[in-house]
Amino acid sequence: MKILFVGNTGTGKSTVLRDLAGIVTTDVTKRPTQGCHLVKCTVNGKDYEVWDVSGDPKYAPFRSSYFANTHICVFFGDDTTWK
Repeated sequence: MKILFVGNTGTGKSTVLRDLAGIVTTDVTKRPTQGCHLVKCTVNGKDYEVWDVSGDPKYAPFRSSYFANTHICVFFGDDTTWK
């Protein structure tokens, strides 16, 4: 099952992905995702592909290509930046 995480930069997509996949990191620099980050995991015997798509505007033209064959799309936002 393909799951897609999309949203602006700095909204926590990579953090949630690492938590869900049980990835432990000591990297505290929290660098933005470049392009996309794919993690494959199995939960309760079911296989998942979780795609973390960069929120950087320079990757915006490529985002639509990640939606193909997506079963679940999770949108991330940051309401502290709304005006």
